[in-house]
Amino acid sequence: MFHLLADAKLYPKIRKLLNDLVKNGNHSVSSIFHTLSVVGNRLCVNSIVVDMLVLAYVSNSKVDLEVEAFTRAGPYGFRLSVLPCNPMLCALVDQERIEVMQSVYKEMIRRRFQPDLITFNTLINGLCKFGQLQKAYDLMEDMEFWAISPSVVTYSTIINGYCKKGCVGKVYKADALLKEMVSQKICPNEITYNTLIDGFCKDRNLNAAMKLLKEMQIQGINPSVVMFNTLINGFCNDGKIHEALGLRDEMTGSGVTPNITTYNVLINGYSKEGKVNKARELFDVGKGFPSRY
Repeated sequence: MFHLLADAKLYPKIRKLLNDLVKNGNHSVSSIFHTLSVVGNRLCVNSIVVDMLVLAYVSNSKVDLEVEAFTRAGPYGFRLSVLPCNPMLCALVDQERIEVMQSVYKEMIRRRFQPDLITFNTLINGLCKFGQLQKAYDLMEDMEFWAISPSVVTYSTIINGYCKKGCVGKVYKADALLKEMVSQKICPNEITYNTLIDGFCKDRNLNAAMKLLKEMQIQGINPSVVMFNTLINGFCNDGKIHEALGLRDEMTGSGVTPNITTYNVLINGYSKEGKVNKARELFDVGKGFPSRY
């Protein structure tokens, strides 16, 4: 039936049938593959069907079966495309199965799949989530081999990984990556800057954080309330309430409305300094502001 539908280019019908097949769960991967190979010895059509089968397993959150289908496809001679592989890698990241993710990628390369930018960004995201930052960075060499240029997402993901690592020198490594991406003519976005500013604030390097704020403003990127709150929190934690208030004034002057988080941070800053009356004044002012971050 699948071959007849494929000949008629009724691919949506094939997808629906495979989705129903997967939902019912009455057929194993090996039985489906055996039926495909026996009923029709047409490699191209079979490969299209298997592509859709893997996607059906992904969409139904059957990760073990999608990996099994991917693994068994090779011995059967079915050649998958990168189309179902990227969602499969993403599902493995979501389920924190990083070792399996890496094994699937190695098998993709062994079978001479053509990875794309989504493939690498997914792999890098998974590795960064588990602190394997050097492996994530090394993947950019693989990207170069495949003539795929890293994107702002690629760099921002690794920068975020280094900033969240919390070890001495990691934020400076992240800052070096920012300079590298700029040298590659890749423009950082608000997420990139916010991640680094947050990292420098947690590292108590407020001068570096402010330098990045000015840099992004020169690039024409307007700071959000989240970014201002991050900086204000950094100054309050460092006991610099006057500078924090200056940032509050700058954000209102630039058209960014403070929210309840802004005032909670400032109230906490005053409280740490024992200035209860000032904290109470801000509490009264902050009552009418939105609660969204």
